[in-house]
Amino acid sequence: MAAEFMQANRDIKIEIQLNGWSDYWTALDAAATAGTLPDTFWMHSNNFYRYASNEMMMTLDSFIDSSDKST
Repeated sequence: MAAEFMQANRDIKIEIQLNGWSDYWTALDAAATAGTLPDTFWMHSNNFYRYASNEMMMTLDSFIDSSDKST
């Protein structure tokens, strides 16, 4: 899926990183502290509030609303 997307969007590079459960949260917390969170990442509902309340997540509503893929 990522390869197909990058082929269709040559100006965008996707780098998939795989971590185990405990390593994932350690790496994500370190990236958040350093201000280097990835553009997209998986978020468990138990951690969502902590990241969202610290303005580390971006609402996508306006992008979705203006997209032809919103329905």
